[in-house]
Amino acid sequence: MTTSKFVSRGLNFAFTALLVVACGGGGGGGGGGGGGASGDTTPPSAGVSITQANAELITAAIVNSVNLVEGVSSGSTILTGVSTNTAAGGFNYPDFFVSQLERLPALASQSDTGSVTGVVIPETTHACTEIGGTSGTYTESGNVSDPSTVSAGDTVSVDFNNCVVDSVVLNGAMTLSVTTITPNFDGSPPYTLGIDAALSDFSANDAGFIVTADGDMSILLGASISGDFSTVFSGSSLLASAAGEAQRLTNYQFDILENASTGDYSVDISGTIATTAIGGSVSFVTMELFTGNDFGASEPTAGVMWITTSADNSQARVTVQPDGINVLIEIDADGNSLYETEIWTTWAELGNS
Repeated sequence: MTTSKFVSRGLNFAFTALLVVACGGGGGGGGGGGGGASGDTTPPSAGVSITQANAELITAAIVNSVNLVEGVSSGSTILTGVSTNTAAGGFNYPDFFVSQLERLPALASQSDTGSVTGVVIPETTHACTEIGGTSGTYTESGNVSDPSTVSAGDTVSVDFNNCVVDSVVLNGAMTLSVTTITPNFDGSPPYTLGIDAALSDFSANDAGFIVTADGDMSILLGASISGDFSTVFSGSSLLASAAGEAQRLTNYQFDILENASTGDYSVDISGTIATTAIGGSVSFVTMELFTGNDFGASEPTAGVMWITTSADNSQARVTVQPDGINVLIEIDADGNSLYETEIWTTWAELGNS
């Protein structure tokens, strides 16, 4: 049985991503047809009762939901955090977004008319071979305040049409806006980088492993001199699918913090998730941070999550065990705050649910 990973290493991805000039940031091998999120089944939004029969499946859907905002790697099993190690295949949103923004100064320089108020990048269709691809086209436009660098307020919109880059087939549209950025940002601490993304019928097909997305996502990256790396994913609604399962996150936020010196990490998650797997929606929030050591190599050894539903008063409490292997799920089916049922499971089992 494959061992799951609650989070994988990678809050230092920004420096690496800035060196990536080709548009595929974190793509892996494989090809195949395009297609966006519109062909996927929309998960039912009504609340689902939490029972002994479905509590483990619900928990698995939640702890794997970080995959939705990361972009999903075809080799991932459970929470993959903000991994940049996609050599084995997969697709990574943070790397991909940064790689798009990194191209803005060059695009602006090509369109610069000498204006002191900024540069408008006109909508133009290009062959994907211009960005290191092998086939397909993309249409691009944007606004840049300073052609020499990326600045807060800069935007870029890209619409892909069967664009094959690093053997990943890209379709659909995205608009990226820089919300905040440290001056002279190069990925070396200390830094702050904020990106707002709007995704429309976007898909990345890696050898038949298709990740799709519609909705909004904000990413805030930070690093301190002391070695703390943080990533915050948040948004109002994100419909995504992978491996044939459709999921929607609403009012979501995922905070990931790692200390590079000590290896200690914490994960704080909240939101509502609706999936086709559980046939409805539940809400979740960490009551005690998921914490552990050796980010990406070991599961958490502490943390408590509370799961509720709009369907009735049922609820569940998920408690991480100190051994980093086992997880306790307690179920309160009637909502009287007495947890009458216990399910013992493992991170590996949740990763394979």
